[in-house]
Amino acid sequence: MADEKSLKFAEADSVKKFAFFGVAVSTIATLTAIIAVPMLCLHMQNVQSGLQEELVFCKAKNSDLKSEFFKLDKINSSILELIINLSIY
Repeated sequence: MADEKSLKFAEADSVKKFAFFGVAVSTIATLTAIIAVPMLCLHMQNVQSGLQEELVFCKAKNSDLKSEFFKLDKINSSILELIINLSIY
């Protein structure tokens, strides 16, 4: 009888340690998730807004570049017409 009681107390003590470890790990995981998930969302939002700004900048530069290409095309066609006209005469 005494042997059985001591075995039950030893098992209860083992289960207590296991339960405490489980509660401690789950508490740490929950606190980490509470802190990490909002930080991750904030980081993703910052990256997205930075990329959006870069995209707007690139679109503006692309527009400027297109206008420069059209100017160069007009100049090249004018020079080509001039060369053709000079070669005819």
